[in-house]
Amino acid sequence: MLIPKKFSEEYPRGTDVQPELSLRLSQTRTICDMFSGGGNAFELEYTGSCKSSKSCNPFGDSIGYLPSVMSLSMIQCSNDRLSLRFLIEFWNNSYRGYYGSPNISTSLIGEGSWDEKKNRLHIVACRIYDASSSLDKSHVGDCTTRLSLRFPAILSIRNTSTIVGEIWSVKPRNESGFFDRVQFRSGGRIQLQGLKYDYMEMDKVKKSCPMKNPRTSSNKGQYPSDFSPDMRYRLLAIEGSKGRIGWGSLDPLAVGDQQYQRFPFLLPSSSSKPNNPAVESDSNSGLLNISYKISITLSSSKLDDGLNPVNDSSNEYLGTKIRISAEGVYDIATGGLCMVGCRNLRSGDKSFSSDSMDCEILVKISFPPLNSDMRSKIKGSIQSMREKTDPLSFKPLQFSGRSEHRSRIMEQIVITDFETRSIWRVNFDLIMVQITFQLIGALLLMCQLCSFRYNNTVPTTLRRWIFPSEEIPLIGDR
Repeated sequence: MLIPKKFSEEYPRGTDVQPELSLRLSQTRTICDMFSGGGNAFELEYTGSCKSSKSCNPFGDSIGYLPSVMSLSMIQCSNDRLSLRFLIEFWNNSYRGYYGSPNISTSLIGEGSWDEKKNRLHIVACRIYDASSSLDKSHVGDCTTRLSLRFPAILSIRNTSTIVGEIWSVKPRNESGFFDRVQFRSGGRIQLQGLKYDYMEMDKVKKSCPMKNPRTSSNKGQYPSDFSPDMRYRLLAIEGSKGRIGWGSLDPLAVGDQQYQRFPFLLPSSSSKPNNPAVESDSNSGLLNISYKISITLSSSKLDDGLNPVNDSSNEYLGTKIRISAEGVYDIATGGLCMVGCRNLRSGDKSFSSDSMDCEILVKISFPPLNSDMRSKIKGSIQSMREKTDPLSFKPLQFSGRSEHRSRIMEQIVITDFETRSIWRVNFDLIMVQITFQLIGALLLMCQLCSFRYNNTVPTTLRRWIFPSEEIPLIGDR
C-alpha cells in the first residue's frame, strides 16, 4: 500500500476534526462495505479564490475547466477489509459521469486505509500517464495527491452531508502540479448507528411559525406521522412570479433527532424525540420537530434576481439545482408544516463556499389527509423573509406535489386495472368469436333444413316461376 505511516503529519493543509465528531465503523460494516455497489459521486466545493484560478485544479492546465463532480469507485478490497483501491474520476457535470465512459486522462488511481483512531479514510492518489493511446502502455506516477474522508456524527441545517472530505496536494506551492485544498461532500443516505440531527434554527422557527393551542385528538391519525412513507414527495410544479420554473423533490432528513429512513424498525432503540428548549416535540399535542431537504431542478431562466443561481444570461440554468435545507415543526393533527430554510448560494453548477448560505427563508406546507383521494397533492410555498431591497430577496414560490409512496400505489393500481381490463377484453373477444361461429353454424344448419324442405314441398310450377333458370325434371322424366 502507498499510505504513508506518517499520513497525519502531511495534514497541515487539511482540516483536523476531533474523532468523536465522526462516526465509527464496526467489523460488520467496514469501509469496503461503505463503498461497495458502484461509484459514489461527490460535489466539489471551491474557495472564493478558485473562481478563475488554475491552482485549485488537480489537473492544472491540462483541462479547461474546474471539475464540479468527483467519484470514488472501489476496484479492490484487502482481506481485512480495512484498505481498498479506488478509481477517482473528475467531471464537469454529473450527467457525463453517470452515463459516459471513464476519462482516464482526468482520473486518478488511489489507495486508501481506514484510520480507526481518527475515524476517517486516508487516500494516496496517483496520476495515470500515457492512457490516451492505450491502457496497456499507461503507467502510474506523481503520487502527491491526498484525500481524506469521514462520516459526520451530527447533521444540521447547515451540514446535511453524510460523507465529507477534502483533496489537496503535498507539493510545494511554487512547484508545478500544486493545487489548493478542495472540499467535497455527498448527501447520500448513509445508515450508520449513532448519526444524530442537531436543530440550530428553532428560535427563528418559534418566531416565524407560531403554534396555536394543542388540538384535540379527534383528528389524529388522518395525516402522515413520524416515519410514514407519505412524508416524501415529488414536486411536480414549482411556480415563480414569472411562471413555472421547474420541478423538484421534498425529502425528510430527520424526524426528531434521528435520521429519516423508510424502514423505521431499523432505527436504534434510543428516543427519536429531541430535547430542544425552543420547540419541543409533544406527542400529546401532535407537534413534531422535523427537517427536510428541498431540491429544485430549474427548467426556466425566468427567475427573480435574488433567486437566480447564475450570474449571466446564458443557458447555464439548465440542469442547475436550487438546494434548500429546512427545519421546523409539523402538526400531525392538521397536516401543517412550517420551517425555516437555508439555501446554498452557488454560481452555475459550482459551489464555492460551504458557509455561504441564505437562512432567511420560510417554507410552509399543507399535507393532504391519508383518507383523501390517492391523487391528492400537497401544496406549499417558499418565501424570503428578507427586505424587498435585499439582493437575496425573491418573490414567493408556490409548489404542488404528489407522494412518492402513493404514486407507486397508483401506478400499480393503473397497471393492475389495465391488465384486468386487457384480460377481460381478450376473454370478451374470445366469447364473441365463439358466439359468431355458433351463429354461423346455426344459420348454415337452417339453410340446409330449408333447402331440404324446399326441395320436397314446394310445387314444381311455383318453383319454375320463381327460379326460371333452374332445370326441373318433368314428371315423366322422374
